[in-house]
Amino acid sequence: MPKSSLPFSKLASRLLKDLAAGHCVSITGLSNSGKSMLMRSLASDEAAKIYQKAGDRSGNLIYIDCNRAVANSAQAFYEVVLRTILEHLKGTISDPLVSALREYHQSITEAQNSFSASLSFNLALSDLCLQTDRNFCLLFDEFGAIYTALDDRALLNLRALRDHDLDARRSRETRHHRSA
Repeated sequence: MPKSSLPFSKLASRLLKDLAAGHCVSITGLSNSGKSMLMRSLASDEAAKIYQKAGDRSGNLIYIDCNRAVANSAQAFYEVVLRTILEHLKGTISDPLVSALREYHQSITEAQNSFSASLSFNLALSDLCLQTDRNFCLLFDEFGAIYTALDDRALLNLRALRDHDLDARRSRETRHHRSA
C-alpha cells in the first residue's frame, strides 16, 4: 500500500476504517495539536479512497466547522450542517434532491420553533441518505460550544439515522450472501 500523505497517517487510516465500518469516532486533544488539520484531511479525495477500500461503498466525508454556525443553538447547528452538506455536494447530486435540500435549509432558517427546525433537518438527512448510494460521514469540528446548546433529540435523531443506515447495510449483505 502506498504511503499516505494524510497528516497523522496511521491514525487517519484507523479512523477511516472505523468510519467505513459504521462506527462513531471522536478525536480529542490539546488546542493547536492538529485535530482540525486531521479532520479536514479526512474530507479529502485521498481519504475517500481509503474509506472506500475499507468499506462496502463510497462515502461522502463532510467536514463541518461548527464555528461557522451563526449562534450556539440547535437551529444554528441544523443550519450549518445542511449548508455545509449543500456546499460539499454542489454539482454531485440530482437537481430535484438539491432543490429539496434547499427547501429544507430555508425551512430551518425560517423556523419559528425548534420542532420545525428539527423536523426539517431530519427530513433533509433522511432524503439525502435514501436518495444517494453513498454513506455520509459528518466530521464535526469545534463541536463543544454548540453541543451544549443541542437538545437530546438532536443527537438521538442523528444516531437513529446511523442505525437505520447500518440496518440497511446488513440487509443488503444478507441478500448478497443468499444470492451468492
